Amino acid sequence: MEIVAYVLAALCLLLAYVLLYFLLRSVKTQGDDYQMQKNWLALARPKIASKAVSGQLLDWKKTSAIKGNDHYYILTFTAALARQKKRYRAAAVLSDSEAATLTTGLPIVVKYSTHSPKKMAVVAVNASTAPGEAEKSPHDNQ
Repeated sequence: MEIVAYVLAALCLLLAYVLLYFLLRSVKTQGDDYQMQKNWLALARPKIASKAVSGQLLDWKKTSAIKGNDHYYILTFTAALARQKKRYRAAAVLSDSEAATLTTGLPIVVKYSTHSPKKMAVVAVNASTAPGEAEKSPHDNQ
């Protein structure tokens, strides 16, 4: 009888650890998404000292956060910053019609801060303009 009680206690403890692990993991992910959304708010405006660079979309995830009628998305993309092509993640605000056009390999324009700490934001998807020409975001007047 004691063995059954020890096994049940061990299983309950294991279940508690698993639940705690997934709870903390989801909180961390939401925190990262929130920080990316704050970065987008800061960098989507033309007054912030930043540089623009082209990139290619790899993956995207819709968040529950909204700005007006548009949703925040977390985009994963490749871009060449400091002459080194790497994989990055940043927030973008997209309308439903823009989100419907998202495909892997889609060209995007990314702004990043020139000051520390590094902040990044996607300011245009399916960008047909050069990075320097996409300074004003269509979402600024909302």
